[in-house]
Amino acid sequence: MSLSFKKTKITPKNLEKLINFNNTAFTDALDVKWSAANIKKQINAGWELYTAEVEGEIASVLFIKKDDQTLLTKSTPLRIDFRGQGFSHEIMDFYETLAKKSKKHKIYNYCRSDNFRMISLNETHGYSKTGNVFNEDLAGSEEGSPWIEWGKKI
Repeated sequence: MSLSFKKTKITPKNLEKLINFNNTAFTDALDVKWSAANIKKQINAGWELYTAEVEGEIASVLFIKKDDQTLLTKSTPLRIDFRGQGFSHEIMDFYETLAKKSKKHKIYNYCRSDNFRMISLNETHGYSKTGNVFNEDLAGSEEGSPWIEWGKKI
């Protein structure tokens, strides 16, 4: 199985596919609050949406924003049935490839302070905490753990 990345426009059909994305397959709490209104809110705030897919099934949804010299990233966790196959590492590699192609010099990845899988993944890929912590949810809800910003120079 291989992972493919698709930039996704928010059309009624795509939004329905995203909402029906089987997030009940997660064992972790979602970092990104999952609703049609919130997905639209992310897009309106300048985040681009990508799907990471395996044989046409969504394994994770990525949110990417480009600033002057930086690439900002956040995502849903991988669905449990796609874990253990190296896909999380492929997603991190995708971020770096996209940053280089976009001529960005730094990547900032956001995850909740209690998302231990993502924290470990960030550390494994050479990201370090920037010291920036956000008490409000970057996904539109004020509930949940604070968000930590992780950075890496490219």
